[in-house]
Amino acid sequence: MNDTESRLRDYLDTKAATVPGTAQGPGLLTDTSPRRPIWPILATAASVAAVLALTVTVLTHVGADKAEPAGKPAPLTSDVPQVPFTIIDAKHNRTVYDGSQKVAAPPELHGFSARVDGGWIARYYKMSKSKTDPDVTDSSIGILQPDGKYRAVSTPWADTPVVSPDHKQIAFVGRAKRGDEKNNWLAVVDARTGTEVARVSLPDVTPVLSGWNRSGIWISSGGFNKSGLAVWRPGDSTVTRVRMPAGFGAIEVNPADDTIAFGTTTGAKRCLQAAAVRDGKLDVLQEYCDRGPVAIYPVLSTDGKTMLHSADNLAVDVATGKTTKLKLPHPIIVYPKPMFEDATKVLVVTQAAGNDANAQSLYRCDVTSGECKLVRTEKKGNQIVLAQP
Repeated sequence: MNDTESRLRDYLDTKAATVPGTAQGPGLLTDTSPRRPIWPILATAASVAAVLALTVTVLTHVGADKAEPAGKPAPLTSDVPQVPFTIIDAKHNRTVYDGSQKVAAPPELHGFSARVDGGWIARYYKMSKSKTDPDVTDSSIGILQPDGKYRAVSTPWADTPVVSPDHKQIAFVGRAKRGDEKNNWLAVVDARTGTEVARVSLPDVTPVLSGWNRSGIWISSGGFNKSGLAVWRPGDSTVTRVRMPAGFGAIEVNPADDTIAFGTTTGAKRCLQAAAVRDGKLDVLQEYCDRGPVAIYPVLSTDGKTMLHSADNLAVDVATGKTTKLKLPHPIIVYPKPMFEDATKVLVVTQAAGNDANAQSLYRCDVTSGECKLVRTEKKGNQIVLAQP
């Protein structure tokens, strides 16, 4: 993969709903445009047991046997989304919406993935002016501010940012120079000042950050080991390798506790699992399996008690395994992924099958009942990309 491909990634898997289960997934990318190849984060795992070699102290996690009943869900409405989202038009102009705020983003900014310090995490790419062989000449991680200006918080050539659970810090993968895939590090900076507060060297791989929760910052890559997963607590001197089941693919990290969800694909069988770190081991709380050609990109509710199987419009209760079918007129776009607003309400983007130019619609669904309400419908050619609240 050349430098332009690895930095720009302008083609962000807009056809993810038709990707075979054996295909590689895009990782933590939240933006789509026509020239973005997929990052190599889905490892070709061997048949190994789901064992987590983790020796860190873990905060208390409410397990499936102690799950507290959810309160009565709030009424389902078509109100403005409680999470930020981006509209990308046919000319690849990006506009960020967040409550009453509407911010037109500079053309160099992409991937608005979470709220932070009054703005939104963004990836900056400056391109050369060559029409025949465009190339990235500068890149960084920073914050799109409400006035439309960009404030960098990273070193040059950084990528794959994630926000801390309290939204006060940003982690990213850094590099010493452009195109250097052999000298990576994971850095944590203060979102307000950009001051670096922690750093650790990463192995000779192409790492992608997958999220941040109580267990630490989760790192996906095909090079850590056969499972391609690791976790790091800021301040530790090294990352801790994680072993996952055969066919392990994409991972979802719940910032509120130590719950994660991940997909596995072996042949035509695909599974969705929720797990938590307990006593130094990965404890699988629930598993849902079926058969199908579409890879599973897991989605977790804000309390970690519900998984969304986007490829099948299905919610799975982690405590009981009960499934609830979402009542939608069209398939859910599996990537960019849906986003939970709270414990029971999930926002999903749908599109009629058969034509990528069909209009996209945003729905709010109640995972306890399966009922859904239309929030907005976009013009043909526009894309809706949801972000972390």
